[in-house]
Amino acid sequence: MAEDDPAALRRQLDVLEAAAGDAPDNPEAIRRLAEGYAAAGRQRDALATYNRLIALGELPAKSWNDIGLLLAAYEEYVQAARVFEQSLSVAETAVARHHLGQALFNLGDLDGALKHLGIAAREHDLLSAWLALATLIPGAPSASQADILEARREFARRLALTDMANSAPAPAPRQRAPGARIRVGYVSSWLASANYMKPVWALINHHDRSRFEIHLFSDAPSDATLDGYEPQANDRLHTTGDLDNTALAQRVAEAGIDILVDLNAYSTPDRLGLFTASPAPVSLAWFNMYATSGLPGLQFIVGDDEVVTEEDEVHYSERVLRLPLSYLSFTVAHQAPPVVDPPCLARGHLTFGSLVAQYKITSAVIDTWSELLAGAPGARLLLANRALASVIHQDWLADRFAERGIDRERLELRGGAPV
Repeated sequence: MAEDDPAALRRQLDVLEAAAGDAPDNPEAIRRLAEGYAAAGRQRDALATYNRLIALGELPAKSWNDIGLLLAAYEEYVQAARVFEQSLSVAETAVARHHLGQALFNLGDLDGALKHLGIAAREHDLLSAWLALATLIPGAPSASQADILEARREFARRLALTDMANSAPAPAPRQRAPGARIRVGYVSSWLASANYMKPVWALINHHDRSRFEIHLFSDAPSDATLDGYEPQANDRLHTTGDLDNTALAQRVAEAGIDILVDLNAYSTPDRLGLFTASPAPVSLAWFNMYATSGLPGLQFIVGDDEVVTEEDEVHYSERVLRLPLSYLSFTVAHQAPPVVDPPCLARGHLTFGSLVAQYKITSAVIDTWSELLAGAPGARLLLANRALASVIHQDWLADRFAERGIDRERLELRGGAPV
């Protein structure tokens, strides 16, 4: 359909609506109208039209998959997962497997997601499924560190064969004069995200500028506000959002970077290709990597004894650089409300709370919270995130707690706060 021409789009929809009106029992006419509404961004009309199609009888796998995508766009992941399962019951496809895995991931069912994405990746050799598998596998309760390393190395191998890979020549170490400052570069797509960057600015702001020259390679717009950053006179900000990974590697080399620190990890899939080869003499991952990257261009990863045990270290493709205490740094540079008396003094019971995204509420997390609630019979649990704006999601999550002996009355489930 001519999506960039509103008048032509309207005319095409008029034709499809007329055809479906003239033949209300014709599945093909109704299917085309549903697809037309979806292409025009009229998701509710598309879903209503697909309901007409369902009432007429059996649907092809593609139509079930399209319905699932519409539901996922509304973040109705419980319903979407059921629809993708229906699609697979009609015909096995890599796309439906991938989408089912994504829906289960968004619900926090990471082991279920791992199963279906694994099939889409290994049996259908779908790169997007390999990426999704490599991204979520550290959070899956059933995955071992060896599993994570295998999945991420396999994804990295496939990524290196695409045009997203860094094909720039390996940079030679810079010849530094005695006493010259070490050039440290930080790569991130999230420098303008204040909450995300709090641990990072706490470190960067405290670099000794007499010893280090700081370069920020930012995919944020050039006029973006970097809240929390305290720039120094010799710092350099490189706006890189319009560069592909090879061009970014060349920019890093041109800046003479000695040590490049990746802050993106799997949070920015489009930048993973930067590290199919090393873009600096020393390249390392810090802050946002919860297991090995599996990427050959990262030689080191920063951690501590809590996040990387000695037993797990053998399953890292990088050399682990351990810091004492914690590998993270924090500072409070924002206004905070005054401390007040806890609500339990007035209410007579404790309320535990969490505002994490739904995909982080895995089976292991529900097990732990259920154990806490079982040990504190009067306590309640408040959970709030965007997915829980859906009553169906609330019911689904309450059922997971009920399976562990926690009554619905002890849960307070809310949607996310207004943006």
